[in-house]
Amino acid sequence: MQVARLFNKAAQMAPEDADVHIVLGVLYNLSREYDKAIAFFQTALKLKPQDYSLWNKLGATQANSVQSADAILAYQQVYLYTSKSSCLFGLLWYSLPYLIEHMHFSQNKKL
Repeated sequence: MQVARLFNKAAQMAPEDADVHIVLGVLYNLSREYDKAIAFFQTALKLKPQDYSLWNKLGATQANSVQSADAILAYQQVYLYTSKSSCLFGLLWYSLPYLIEHMHFSQNKKL
């Protein structure tokens, strides 16, 4: 968490540096603080809206936090910014059933 504290200071000093926000998103994702990670990825996306790898990080974090519907929307952005023949698109397509399963589980859990 000391590393996160240092990067939070860096984010305050350089709020327009998307890379600092990305690092914080990854750090919070690794520590399973998904809400914080999502917020940092969203901030980075305001600075780099066409960065498909950043959309992928956001989608993966949302999937980890069982926000499947949001994750699917993020993955759609990945699709927009990559070619259909991309290897990344294949990986996303492979993970789609997993996301849908979690979405159904979340909806049934609310019932």
